[in-house]
Amino acid sequence: MNKKILVIGTGFLGEKLVKQLKENNFEVLGTSFKKLKNNNIFLDISNLNSIQEAVEKFKPKIIINCAANTDVDLIESDPDTGYLINSFGPKNLAITCHKNKIKLIHISTDSIFDGKQELYLEEDIPNPINVYSKSKLLGEKLIIENLSDYIIIRTNFFGFHKDGNFLLNSILKNLHEKKEFNGFDDVFFNPMEILNLNEAIIELCNQDFTGIINLTSDKIISKYQFALNVARIFNLDSQLIKKGSIKDSQFIAKRPINTSLLNLKAKQILKTKIMSIEDSLKKIQENINF
Repeated sequence: MNKKILVIGTGFLGEKLVKQLKENNFEVLGTSFKKLKNNNIFLDISNLNSIQEAVEKFKPKIIINCAANTDVDLIESDPDTGYLINSFGPKNLAITCHKNKIKLIHISTDSIFDGKQELYLEEDIPNPINVYSKSKLLGEKLIIENLSDYIIIRTNFFGFHKDGNFLLNSILKNLHEKKEFNGFDDVFFNPMEILNLNEAIIELCNQDFTGIINLTSDKIISKYQFALNVARIFNLDSQLIKKGSIKDSQFIAKRPINTSLLNLKAKQILKTKIMSIEDSLKKIQENINF
């Protein structure tokens, strides 16, 4: 019998992960703090009792934490909001997992680094430069302090969400509406397509690995070049994309300019093939109607 898995937070990543886990014959339960749908249950990760109640009812062998507040500028102005969900929520999960002998898989971020180099290793020392990143790093530390059976996944992902305002959606929306927009030519990353990322997460569910692992694609690319690739693959007007600089942005919080991660460890322990950004965009283009 397959392991029971509790997925905390069924937003963009969590919703797709629940679906893919079910397709792989896992017994899965998703949770949500706001919208309850698709048989999800309510769970508040800032409340230890809320987590324990869900665990007692479902009795999972693995918990995957996809819950996070990722509004970087909001958190810069309201740090308590970020720390509550991104730091103390993971601590509550770690305490509950330790008590109930559950493995915790936690989704962290590539932005815990200052961006002064590239292709960060799992062993490199983080240096977050905004409150969001500090809250995510503290979440990692609190997991490690309270639990031994954990996987912390550092990643950046992209994909298409029919209702979302995510990077790819935003680019496609502007291109379809023939609106000019800026792509940062001085911000670099190596994101992984969301379904491909979930394949790797699912493989990790069947492994004994513990520790920190980077899950990203191979190629470092600027946000500007990413947008140009989208225009080319979707056969849309690339002239609408203007080369811009993050220095001219109106962001409240500072952003690191290079958050690329080295995925060598993932390639050593996983059989899941990491798709290129280009191949991933082609696959999305073939499978969606925008």
